[in-house]
Amino acid sequence: MDRQDIGLKAAIKNASTLVQETASKSEAAALEAVERVEATFAGAQAKWNDARDLGSEVIEDLGHAGRTTLNGVSEYSNVLGRYGKDALTDTVEFGRQSFQAKSVKELVELNVAYMSKRSQAMFASVNELNAIAQAKTVAAWSPLGETLRKAGEKTSQATA
Repeated sequence: MDRQDIGLKAAIKNASTLVQETASKSEAAALEAVERVEATFAGAQAKWNDARDLGSEVIEDLGHAGRTTLNGVSEYSNVLGRYGKDALTDTVEFGRQSFQAKSVKELVELNVAYMSKRSQAMFASVNELNAIAQAKTVAAWSPLGETLRKAGEKTSQATA
């Protein structure tokens, strides 16, 4: 019976050792799994924060673009209004001078001067309108382009 007790004790000891080794390995595996999950959550949180920050920047940039565009439309309207006012003033003055013209030659000279002045004013207004449109477009949309460029660079660096 001593032999059976010794064999039984050895089997129990072997089983106990096996259980302890298995528990130890399971504990290590579980801790490793927890670390992987925590790292995954941390990465997801960082990506979420980046996406939220990018969304906030894009919204700010769109608001800026809207305000700048509205400001440009206002400037555009002012230039067109000034051009219309000047055209009306010049036309009234031309009509007044035309009635006072003493000869056909003087009337032709007034007409040439009027047409020259109005065409120069038109080209000046067109140049001013183009400058406003170009400046406001760049001012309105450059921040959004810069935000998207930075986001693209950040994404490229993250995947590299």
